[in-house]
Amino acid sequence: MQTESFTLHIAICDANVGDRKQMERLLQREADKRAKDNNVLYVDSYGSIPAIMRSPMIYDAFYIDMASGETNGAALALLLRDAGVTAPIVLCVSSVDYRELFCAYSEVERRNIFFLDKPIKKEELSASIDQMSALKNQIMPTIELRGETITRYVEEDDIVYAKADGRYVHVYLKDGSIISVLSSITNLYSQLAAYTHYAAVSRSSMVNVIYLKKVTLTKLTLTDGTVIRTSPSYSMDIKKALRQSAEEL
Repeated sequence: MQTESFTLHIAICDANVGDRKQMERLLQREADKRAKDNNVLYVDSYGSIPAIMRSPMIYDAFYIDMASGETNGAALALLLRDAGVTAPIVLCVSSVDYRELFCAYSEVERRNIFFLDKPIKKEELSASIDQMSALKNQIMPTIELRGETITRYVEEDDIVYAKADGRYVHVYLKDGSIISVLSSITNLYSQLAAYTHYAAVSRSSMVNVIYLKKVTLTKLTLTDGTVIRTSPSYSMDIKKALRQSAEEL
């Protein structure tokens, strides 16, 4: 059992009412057992995909089995990933062999996907909760980019660069899309302070240094050919981000 206290927001999604209620009971017992160590489990339970997809970003872990209908648990896991969810997903294996299904998926798609066999054993569920808590401290949260009409959840290296334009900051993504955020470049840079790949390069611009192709004292050239003006006063920030990026390789 872990010694440090933690809080987990957990979502159950199971089309089988009996199995869903059983998982609720098991997690409630787990919550009661851990409460004496100041550990808190918040559990929400869903029986359909539209319900769980309304606000999936609030959860630290998912326990899923959708064995009926056109979209099974594996497909739901991919829907959650497409929506920007990076939290671990535990697929509860019953009539659908999720382990076999995920053998055909890419390494990226299999990241932080785990399995439990039904009927769920309390010892295995307890070990799984420990694992979910440990992962919560390791997984870097996705970055929320809230535009006027859309909100995108992206990872660190999805952002290539950002440039201020009046009351907005235009954020350029590696897929070619642009999100215009009502903010300043200073506020955005502060929001991303936990990430190591970003460097301020002027009063109005910041870049992800992994996309730098050429660096001079007054000009940066990105891998896509974009040229961004800079000045010698920002060279230390750029070098620091480049060094940290190289150390991660």
